[in-house]
Amino acid sequence: MIGKDALEKFEFGAWKVQRANSGSGLPGWPRVGMLHSFYRSGTPSGENVAVQSQFDMLAAHGVDVALVGVYSDAAVSGVFQTLKTGVSVARGTGLSSPVEIDIGAFDVLHVHNAFPNISHRWLAQVRLPTVATIHNYRAFCAVGTFTRDGERCFECAENSPWKSVTHACYRDSRIATLPIAIQQSGSHSWARYLQSLKVTIVPGEPMRGFLQDLGIRNSVTLPQPAGLKNNREVPSLGLKDQWLFVGRLDRDKGITDLLKVWPESEKLVVVGSGPSEIECVDLIAARSLNVEMPGAQPREVVVERMSTSRGLVFPSKALEGAPLVYGEALSVGLPILAAEGNVLADQVNLDGTGATFSLKDSYSLLSGIDLVKEQREQFSRKCLETHESRYTTSQWLEGLLAVYKSVLN
Repeated sequence: MIGKDALEKFEFGAWKVQRANSGSGLPGWPRVGMLHSFYRSGTPSGENVAVQSQFDMLAAHGVDVALVGVYSDAAVSGVFQTLKTGVSVARGTGLSSPVEIDIGAFDVLHVHNAFPNISHRWLAQVRLPTVATIHNYRAFCAVGTFTRDGERCFECAENSPWKSVTHACYRDSRIATLPIAIQQSGSHSWARYLQSLKVTIVPGEPMRGFLQDLGIRNSVTLPQPAGLKNNREVPSLGLKDQWLFVGRLDRDKGITDLLKVWPESEKLVVVGSGPSEIECVDLIAARSLNVEMPGAQPREVVVERMSTSRGLVFPSKALEGAPLVYGEALSVGLPILAAEGNVLADQVNLDGTGATFSLKDSYSLLSGIDLVKEQREQFSRKCLETHESRYTTSQWLEGLLAVYKSVLN
């Protein structure tokens, strides 16, 4: 673990820096600067959690690493700042690192997310070996999920980014969406920046294949580890007769569609919060469902619930990448029941770690539930094997170091 004297924190306006093991990094590792524009704290974000988790793992491993972040809560406050941010998104200008943060002190820059605050123009001028992790599809979709009104949509990728303005995709506002469409159509687009790099990282193989079709052909697959210890044994005691949903409660995540077809005979625990929470409560009451809603929970509580549930239900209608919750479920041998159409469903089929179903077919869902029940031990064993073969922290560290060395060379 990191000693008290090994972790430093600094603030420069909207910028915050966490640095570990400065000047005493692990031999063989470069000095790593991670760069991330954090989404607003009021919006639950798996990306924010994943980036912080990666910093913590590198720091604990002894790597000289800094997480340089711009925080939207501080960067976007008030009408004027919101308008200014929209203009900067459109032009690709945004914020550049303040002089107090010496980006040149790193050997490798690892970019995670630039939207909405970090300048693409500045990034393109940084003269450091750089890699980027692609967490979503915002280079091609205003909301980053290829969904519109809770349904799958590829109009911008297949036709023109201006379709997003027509549909007011971002925050249900044409004005808010306009800067993204301008940026996606311009010479300083996020897609062009990603294409200019030697290497980009994606968390799952299905996502890499999809991005290749969109023109991002410099990607390598490196699964996001859960940072948890693998149980190594199929859980046999303490299992409860319940299923688990973990995530943001909104249309794109498919929770309301799931509750419309969820069988009354099965208990479901819904962990999370979000804009669709009231609608979820109404659906549960109207259908007299056996559903528990404890709200958002600390990670250790979520993992404990995972270790005692029959399966994890993943109904997302967003295309997704490879959500952190997948690695967490694998680490405790929890089978997945994923809705068809998202990338995780493809990953589950490839890995043999569960079953898939259609959100539009209640019989399909019942069949998936029965299949997981009947073959839970086999699925659980496959989950543990998959975690051990691909999702451990040590494998992630080895793969990440290989990526860094490739750009350094």
